[in-house]
This record gives sequence, C-alpha cells and structure tokens, in this order.
Amino acid sequence: AELTDDYGTLDSSVFMSQPLEGGEECQFKIEPSEMTSSVLLIFDELSIITAELFVYQGNSASSDNLLWSCTRCDSVLPPPLLSEEGGAYMTFRSPNSEFSNFRIHYLSYSDNLNGGRRSLSMLMSLGWLALPRTANGKHPPKNLEMKWTIGPLDCDDCQLTLMLEELALASGDEMRVYEGTIED
Repeated sequence: AELTDDYGTLDSSVFMSQPLEGGEECQFKIEPSEMTSSVLLIFDELSIITAELFVYQGNSASSDNLLWSCTRCDSVLPPPLLSEEGGAYMTFRSPNSEFSNFRIHYLSYSDNLNGGRRSLSMLMSLGWLALPRTANGKHPPKNLEMKWTIGPLDCDDCQLTLMLEELALASGDEMRVYEGTIED
C-alpha cells in the first residue's frame, strides 16, 4: 500500500482485512509530495503477538535506514519516530496466520512550506507533536497555520495533560490552547 497524502492515518486493518498466511509479507510506503523533507510517525495502536514490523526512513528497506523494529512486541508502543528522508517504508511479516494490527498517524513536513492550513486529529492516549522546521532548522513561514485536535480514544471522562518540551516563538507567532471543541 502506498500513502501519498501530506498527513493521515495508516490502519493496517484497512489493508489486511484477514491475517496474512504464514511467511507472507506486506509493504507500506508513506511518500507524500516530492517537497517533503521529513515525516513524523506516531503509533496509537499496536497488537503484534507473533509478527514482525520494521520501519525505515526513506522509500525502501535498508538496514542503514532502520528507524524501529518490533518482533513479537505485543502492544508496547514505540516513541514517536521521525524519518528525515522524505518518507517512510514499512514491512510487516507474519510467521503464521495469527491476526495482528497497528495504526499510525503521520504528518509530513516540507522545506518549501507555502503557508495555508494543516490539521491533524489525534484520538489516542499518548502522542507527540512537532512544529515543522526546514532542513536548515528555520521556522515555517508566517502564513502557515497548524491545528491539532487531541483527545484520548474512547474516553469521555479522561483528563488530558499537555506538556511542552520546547517552545520557541518568533515575533508574530502565536500558540493557542483551547479546552473542548473549537469550530473553524
């Protein structure tokens, strides 16, 4: 399967409605526009009892580009992964016919951001967000608006904690945090 949107969700159950036969392999490629400089991957679901999942930077499987691997890792989520090679490539292998599943949210960043609005909904219990930066470390253009909707999955009575690891706002930048749903 190949995903070319600038942001979205890769849900393995959409592409693998039935378990793979023993020894079969499935490949997933996240390759947004040619202007993409990096792709942020955030797992929010993982159930791999006997299978293997490998995540690589770029558009092919190479041991030099391995970002993360999981062999029988059950439901232990990895930290957010940042591919700085313009895309991500994943291979999923199953030694037997047992059902496995994973869901990844992804967001691409470009060196040539031309403004506009990007939105990402994250319905999960743990996540990580990063503002886009160009390859030379510069901030995005002033006319870019990033909007994140964050909330725990299937939880009406949960509290959300927002922690800022690093925040550097330039002149004219602003950050707003709202509780509840904000209409556009």
